[in-house]
Amino acid sequence: MAKAKSVLLTAGISTALALSMNTTSAFAGVPAATTSATPVYVVSANTAAATVTPILTTGDSDGKVTWAGTPDGMGTYKNANGSYSILINHEFSIAELASSTQLNDIIARTIRAYGGYGSLISKVTFNPTTQKVTAVDEAIKKVSWFDYDAGAYSDSPVGPAGLIADPNGNAQHTNNLNRLCSAFFAPAGLLSGKTKDSIEVTKSVTKKVKQPVVDKNGNVVLKNKKPTYQMVDQTSTVVENQEVRRGYDGPVFLTGEEGGDESRVFALEPESGV
Repeated sequence: MAKAKSVLLTAGISTALALSMNTTSAFAGVPAATTSATPVYVVSANTAAATVTPILTTGDSDGKVTWAGTPDGMGTYKNANGSYSILINHEFSIAELASSTQLNDIIARTIRAYGGYGSLISKVTFNPTTQKVTAVDEAIKKVSWFDYDAGAYSDSPVGPAGLIADPNGNAQHTNNLNRLCSAFFAPAGLLSGKTKDSIEVTKSVTKKVKQPVVDKNGNVVLKNKKPTYQMVDQTSTVVENQEVRRGYDGPVFLTGEEGGDESRVFALEPESGV
């Protein structure tokens, strides 16, 4: 007989784990799901050999934070204290009904820390020892938008040809995030460059040089009929080759919008929230 085992649904957590939309679960220090019902999304002839425990469900609240719905792409990493941080997209459209009293619509219309509304990314902290969710935070703190005309990042979103609507009539290239969908968590080092490039760097170099002392008329000051000297700073410009390694050493959560041809791709640094 096959031994029962836990099913890994979020990479990196060696315990039964699921993020659900319609099963009883836990939040903020309450033990993971106590329901005996098998989650409806587990359909297999081998379910007797596996268990799935929901840890968080849409609508769960600790009195301060209510967990949002429409969870989609996610990624997980282990913290220094042994807990896990789980980053989860909530694929809300920026077109949620303004008059709706549904939880997801209300959450989607909420202005976030980065200054816009629509989709968001939850940062869920899970303790594998106690099997508890200990915190749910907003992952995005700030967004640097790419200015396609200037070829640089800025604090304000700019489209390559002004505002363009997606097939559903939603304005694109705004500071609102539309339907963040699939995601990939790149652990630290994965995006580091493996080779080094040589680039020319221009820099200023200052060194001490010996110069004769001159008076206000430009004449060399003599002492015992000999020129007197002083040490002065002399700055010059030099060009030299430097080796650089391209890429990024830290962890990155990669995700993107799913609204139209000009939907954007984002990279989130999970600790800073930028």
